[in-house]
Amino acid sequence: MAKSQEPKLFGYGLDTTQEERARRLHEESIIIDTLYCGPIGAAACTEDMVKQVMDDYEKDRNAHRNMSMALCAAGAYGGAR
Repeated sequence: MAKSQEPKLFGYGLDTTQEERARRLHEESIIIDTLYCGPIGAAACTEDMVKQVMDDYEKDRNAHRNMSMALCAAGAYGGAR
């Protein structure tokens, strides 16, 4: 039997004041996603690019440095492609 894809209500056990605050926050808040990593995603990476990143990572196992270099090489920060 297929599961329904319809959204379901969930009771969080909030009192009336808390429900009103939650409603107001939901309606008025602006969410800023700070996890955004640039205008490049996995779909933009070729197998050769992934191999290069993995090979570079194995040299010093510094994921941050190697990912930054890979993004620059791919043009994510205005670097040359």
